[in-house]
Amino acid sequence: MGTQDIKVIGLTGAFGSGCNTASRFFKTKGFQVYSLSKWLKKTCDNKGLFKTRRNLQDIGDEIRMKYPSSVGNESRYDYLVQIFLSEISQRRKLTVKKINDGRVKDLFMNAEILKSSLNIDKNLVIKSIRNKGETDTLRDIFPNFYLIAIDTESGLRWNRIIGDNKVKKEYNNKKYFDIDDERDSGEDEEEYGQQVRRCVNEADIIINNDSNLEKFHKSLDEYYRLIIGELKREESDPEKAMREAVTISHRSKCFKRQVGAVLVDIDTNEIVSLGYNEGPLEKDICFKSGKCTRSTKQICHKCGQKWSVVFDKCMGCNEPIPKDIRSVLKKNLDLCIAVHAEERAILNALKVNKFKQEKKYALYTTTFPCLICTRTIIEVGIKKIIYIDPYPYFDAQKLLSDKSLERIDVIKFTGVKSISAYEKLFKG
Repeated sequence: MGTQDIKVIGLTGAFGSGCNTASRFFKTKGFQVYSLSKWLKKTCDNKGLFKTRRNLQDIGDEIRMKYPSSVGNESRYDYLVQIFLSEISQRRKLTVKKINDGRVKDLFMNAEILKSSLNIDKNLVIKSIRNKGETDTLRDIFPNFYLIAIDTESGLRWNRIIGDNKVKKEYNNKKYFDIDDERDSGEDEEEYGQQVRRCVNEADIIINNDSNLEKFHKSLDEYYRLIIGELKREESDPEKAMREAVTISHRSKCFKRQVGAVLVDIDTNEIVSLGYNEGPLEKDICFKSGKCTRSTKQICHKCGQKWSVVFDKCMGCNEPIPKDIRSVLKKNLDLCIAVHAEERAILNALKVNKFKQEKKYALYTTTFPCLICTRTIIEVGIKKIIYIDPYPYFDAQKLLSDKSLERIDVIKFTGVKSISAYEKLFKG
């Protein structure tokens, strides 16, 4: 079976969200399961380290940094995928030493030659995807690749983690869970680091796992049948709106994150306006200057360790973190000069007199609104927010739940959202 014929499902999401459960579900459907963290765990064993989240993150970052691929003029941090492709091509037996010496890289020439040389007889599930470079290479190699993001609320993930006998000793304090979770998100991490938030943004399908196992399996089964062609259905109105939000987000030149937003008339499902994050008057000021206005020194001047938003002191040397730096670490978006996607969608509707106070509107956004945008959303009277983001802003959530305000429905998006998946699943 060649790469043209097989279905490949990638799984990404914050740890504790249910990716392992999803992989076991797809295994019952005949998929072969592969974890990109397989050799990271073997490296831990080889070095005599415990297989903690922190150690796996460190090893993953190190190995991606050391052995990037060159794609055009850019580096792609896909070495874990190269290891996977080497294994399934069965060219040679791999060892921890060969992998950590970078000897996998000499196996590959180009994507087209590699596609024709792979000998695969089963559909595949690939889990532990945590960097955009990994998804990019998988898309290059497998025409029928679908990235599924599993989204679960942070509190539920924490409860699941401490209820797991294998890992509960690692997180006897939620602060350490929060530190690893923050690093996993990829906020302000290096390009070779963890990028779960960015991977979720790249996902073709989002599945919510905030409920029970039965409901989660039901959702997984729907998208499994859609992918293999057993289920035929039309694109839903929410999927259409979110696909438009994803599409418009690609116009942003923000270094940190490309966000798209769509304002929709609730009664008619008509798209009223679009928005994406960019400088005032859509001037790509940061892109032209080559630097982000939010960037700041986040490395301890005393020991060189990166500071964490969770603690007031450096974890490396106990040096207090300056107050002005802490405010930036805590995502003080007042330093950002961009008009945010949600703001721009609202402003665009107001500019052309399409925003009517007597009508009800929903705002679809590819991330959770920040506190600044949330204030605007409340002020203009938007009734519903549909979002994609495994790491929502706490202050904005708190404001939206204030009982003294008129209720705004805040809903996690579930469904197909990417253009490529739309073409294959609904138009193919």
